[in-house]
Amino acid sequence: MNNELLDIYDNLKNLEIELAKSFPILPGYLVVVNANKLNAILKQIYETLPKEIIDAKDFLNQREHGNIHGFIRKFEALLALSFPVFPNFLIAIKLRDFEGIIDKIYANLPTELAEAKKYLGVQ
Repeated sequence: MNNELLDIYDNLKNLEIELAKSFPILPGYLVVVNANKLNAILKQIYETLPKEIIDAKDFLNQREHGNIHGFIRKFEALLALSFPVFPNFLIAIKLRDFEGIIDKIYANLPTELAEAKKYLGVQ
């Protein structure tokens, strides 16, 4: 595993744990989660992105199959569009949508970091 990505992987795991703590409305589909906790974890993911991914953001945004910034923005957009159960605190979300984004982040991070380093000329 790439050591530069361990903090992000830890935060993604925290995101998965928070989703697992959700209260099911329709089990495996529609769940209630704490929006504040999810947003705090997303902020931590942004803060732990490797410098190369941040520096190569514009280049990486051109990738056809998505990038970490786009996946996080999609996650944030889905949170913003979710059904408020208790405004600004508990929201109802489609669990599969969020799990799919997390899976894409896991799958793309190593390649994206390698592409960013190559683009920036970093070893």
